Amino acid sequence: MIQSKKDLLFYLHADKVALKITKSRPALIGDRVWKYQRCLRKLEYYKNTARGSIFKKLFYYRYRLKLDRLSIKTGFHIPANTCGPGLSLAHEGDIEININARLGENCRIHIGVNIGASGGDPKAPQFGNNVYIA
Repeated sequence: MIQSKKDLLFYLHADKVALKITKSRPALIGDRVWKYQRCLRKLEYYKNTARGSIFKKLFYYRYRLKLDRLSIKTGFHIPANTCGPGLSLAHEGDIEININARLGENCRIHIGVNIGASGGDPKAPQFGNNVYIA
């Protein structure tokens, strides 16, 4: 879970390495998977550190809106604080993750994956580190 700016930078770097990206910033057009992951990590940071700061709350809502728009474009629906550092989403397509699920470090997910609970059960899968889900 991202609790500080240092954690945010670590998660962003780990995700970039997992995606095998060498550029410093996403392209203006394209790179939607990377943009989604960066937005997700920034949303997590502002969600976890916004207590008592109106500016961080405003940034949280800004990134929440941006993530919702990117979710529609990419087909990803990943709640904040469910994935560890080094997340790698293979390419755009339908990916659904339950809010109660937990994925460890260096997890790679391909399209068509649905991780969740059935029948309203609050329990959800918990995955360890270095997992490949397809």
